[in-house]
Amino acid sequence: MKKIIFIATMFLISSSANSQIKNVRAIGNSIYITDSNGKEHFKDGSVYKLIGWTNTYVVVQGDMSIQMANRVIIYNSNGETTGYVDNLTEGEYVISVTPNYFIMKMWTNTQHNQQSERKFDKNGKGVY
Repeated sequence: MKKIIFIATMFLISSSANSQIKNVRAIGNSIYITDSNGKEHFKDGSVYKLIGWTNTYVVVQGDMSIQMANRVIIYNSNGETTGYVDNLTEGEYVISVTPNYFIMKMWTNTQHNQQSERKFDKNGKGVY
């Protein structure tokens, strides 16, 4: 029984290590995410720019000068989309990417030009 528990524990440790991001590169309009196994995952970033990344997720943001690019997209180590922050307006942008969340400047009152900072997790859900 101890052997089975040991093997299961080692499997979980190795699978979580495999889900780490080793490197992210933005070349031209493309984003390349390299996982801890050295496999590179390509993402077409023609309307997005790389904002930042941690060892578990990558944050890219749309270019406001291009219509319909008003969103933030979050990718995992395999280049799969894990979440979005949609319907951004001009002046809303990511200011920081941390291991647990990323921070955005968001309008709280557009009539009076008031902004606040909001936190989002790697799935694009608000963190309060």
